[in-house]
Amino acid sequence: MSKAYRLAQRSARPERTVIELQGGPSGRRVRVGADEVVLMAGPCSIESRDFMLEMAALVKQAGGHILRGGA
Repeated sequence: MSKAYRLAQRSARPERTVIELQGGPSGRRVRVGADEVVLMAGPCSIESRDFMLEMAALVKQAGGHILRGGA
């Protein structure tokens, strides 16, 4: 019998998956999956441009690295 999710288990692939993202006005790079904890936050739905800019400021103030928003 095979293990569930065998291809997603650490034993199947012991090396880390690190994804490097670049964006924003500063062009800053964020490495997801590396040694640093990355905080992604944002609203479930984007109501307006002003709302999203306000959320961006709040996420940044809280120490967030990535802004996300639902459609």
